[in-house]
Amino acid sequence: MLGFPFDGADCGRIAAKTLKKIGFDIVSFFIMTPLPGTEDQVRYAKEGAIIDWDFNNLDSQHVTLSHPKLDKHSWMQAYRDAFTGFYTLPKLLHTVFSVAGGRGLSAEARRSTVRQFVYYFFSYRQDRHPMVGGVWQILRRDVRRSAITDEEARRQYLGGLRFDAILRGDGGNFAAAPA
Repeated sequence: MLGFPFDGADCGRIAAKTLKKIGFDIVSFFIMTPLPGTEDQVRYAKEGAIIDWDFNNLDSQHVTLSHPKLDKHSWMQAYRDAFTGFYTLPKLLHTVFSVAGGRGLSAEARRSTVRQFVYYFFSYRQDRHPMVGGVWQILRRDVRRSAITDEEARRQYLGGLRFDAILRGDGGNFAAAPA
């Protein structure tokens, strides 16, 4: 995850280098995102750190928080640096040849690892997270939720004060209650 308060502009590059050195075959990178109803969301809302309240952007691929050391552009660049630094052509070739060569894995496990690495490699090259969907994404604007006002969301989804507690963290213990 990229975007902890101590992270700087080089956090993506460092994360990729460290994970490669440890020996991971496949990793996922995420931008810190305050998901609705979480303690982080409540805290960041109270601090005024949430800069984007659009639910469509709460996917861990968009910058939705202000950061003490990173502006939006440098945070996105750190995200790109992470996946382009980890999913390189030499790493792809290393994975194909080392995993395909065995390492104590069954033939199906080797094929699966190589297939997933290639999928992640090309998904990130398409500038989107591999967990979002296919290698060639069809952009359908009609599927994306339209932006609605807070009042419309209150009526449609939750009604009244409960929505405020989730969206803005104004509900005292409601959204921040310990699990």
